[in-house]
Amino acid sequence: MSIENITLRKSAHALCCVLSVTGSDLLTAQNTCADLTILSVRYAAFNDSVIEVVAQAAEGSFFSYPSFSLVDAMSDTLTREQVNFFGVGQWPQTHSSMLIAGQTLPASPFTGTVLFTYSGPDEENFCTFPISSPLCPPAPCVDIQVYVSRIANPPMVTTSFSWTVTDEWDATVGTGIGMIDAMNGQLALSDLCLPPGNYTLDMQQDDVIGDLFNFGVTQRNFSVEGPHTALLPGGSASLLFTLYAPCFTGGNDIIEEVSTAPTLMLNDRSLTLLLANGGALGSIEILDATGRCVRRGNSASSSATFDLDDLACGMHIVRTATGPSIWKAQRIILH
Repeated sequence: MSIENITLRKSAHALCCVLSVTGSDLLTAQNTCADLTILSVRYAAFNDSVIEVVAQAAEGSFFSYPSFSLVDAMSDTLTREQVNFFGVGQWPQTHSSMLIAGQTLPASPFTGTVLFTYSGPDEENFCTFPISSPLCPPAPCVDIQVYVSRIANPPMVTTSFSWTVTDEWDATVGTGIGMIDAMNGQLALSDLCLPPGNYTLDMQQDDVIGDLFNFGVTQRNFSVEGPHTALLPGGSASLLFTLYAPCFTGGNDIIEEVSTAPTLMLNDRSLTLLLANGGALGSIEILDATGRCVRRGNSASSSATFDLDDLACGMHIVRTATGPSIWKAQRIILH
């Protein structure tokens, strides 16, 4: 669909303006649209069919019923936002512009136009923002938040959750403890910075308190909400998520032979690792829930045993490596 197919009403008091690009991260309007600033135009973090536009108005300004669309250099409209906000004010606001059926998301960097429409008392106005900039987030990583919250009503509870994020090669890229209590409104947020890719979030409640919980990933205190799922009291669960899918090509061109993960046998506080193919286990690390290494060893045989009697209860990560970049990570729970 082209811009020419969009019918917009405007009066002499609402003139359209064309903006100049001042940089990939800051686009500023002129004339009648001078009170609107686009802070960024990006692929959406957790949705591969959305372009995310972050905008704000100057202090004292307000744009009613805003909507953003992305238009390519051939004047085809690629995405369109359904009106979800009463207006854009002086604080940064995140808008999700959805991919139109039959269209595909553009490659990064993108050259085209952001079309902004908003409503006046008796009319609809628009501004155009020509851009030529990357749609991928800046390297090396982007900020997200791991969260866990209690779903049920009061009384409030105090409890903790151990979490681990692993990448698609089972390497641990983040660990932490989320604490829920009356002070933080039954919500725990942990900051994490990750590059685009495919990940698994493992969540484990450290005790058996409460009724039903919800955990997942988000950005900017839920201004951009990602995947989430439920967690029963005292239980554990895993959640798969992809961060900035259009920016992630997935792995190297060289295919490496990845070793099979060893079998873990936990007998009370004695942990035995056994590699079924008879090969050498290689380097072994055991990490606690904070990411601190509490055991380290190296085995030239297919089995090894560790005494974990002095370690704290809760989730631990067992990592084995037969080479500098071939890692396997598995989770155990100590009681």
